Amino acid sequence: MAERVMFATMKAQPGKLEELKAVFGPMFEQAAKEQGTLAYTLAEGDEPATLYFWAHYTDQSAMDAHMASP
Repeated sequence: MAERVMFATMKAQPGKLEELKAVFGPMFEQAAKEQGTLAYTLAEGDEPATLYFWAHYTDQSAMDAHMASP
């Protein structure tokens, strides 16, 4: 099967950037334990209050498993 990549751009509400980043903390820990997760990354963008999320999976079933996790 082909590898799968998910990419998202998120814009935080004014004054909420740190709160938005904090929401991802537990998700990184969970993703690191999931079989088939190659990368799970969050980066701040050049635009104010903008975050870029990128996840890379070995295949569709690994992505589906992550999406179904709590």
